[in-house]
Amino acid sequence: MIDHAGYFIQMGMASMPQWMERAMNRKYPKWKDVRRFPNGSALKAPAGLRVLEQVLVREFGREHVVVCYPDDLDRFIGSETRAVGVSTMNPLGTTFAAGVYTSIFGSSREPINAHYARQMFDTLRKHEGRPQFKVIVGGAGGWQITQTGSAERLGVDCVVDGRSESAETVDLFRRGGERRTDSTGSDRYAPNERG
Repeated sequence: MIDHAGYFIQMGMASMPQWMERAMNRKYPKWKDVRRFPNGSALKAPAGLRVLEQVLVREFGREHVVVCYPDDLDRFIGSETRAVGVSTMNPLGTTFAAGVYTSIFGSSREPINAHYARQMFDTLRKHEGRPQFKVIVGGAGGWQITQTGSAERLGVDCVVDGRSESAETVDLFRRGGERRTDSTGSDRYAPNERG
């Protein structure tokens, strides 16, 4: 979502409370301007998401796989969508650094990037096609969802904690996000081998 903006802005988004966004908007008025390919898909994305994209393109074909920005979800989720993968870094703002830095500004409220992650999950949860697709979350921040028990509230069907290119991850997408739970009924899926 904000990878294009530079490290300082990324750190600010992960550590400043949402009400401080206006300061970022004044100092960096173009931080939200993201670039897209001609088809509307995301020009920039986290490396792990690009790896997953290539693996899924090989498996399902380019016409069935797209990486897009959260504001473009409605453009790409259609009646044939069976799985939506989300890469996240700090979806709930529960990192130690986020808690410390937001409190410096007199608030322990969610950081800016957690605010936008919540909006994205709300968009997915309320999408008219939601009954037909599963939401699969991966990325460095997936642990926040499992550790806080927030999957149901956010509308997350499965959290992948492991390698995006693993055969198990591809199989998860092949099954349309239907996971096989372990004996504890965990919604955490941990593929560790490369495909």
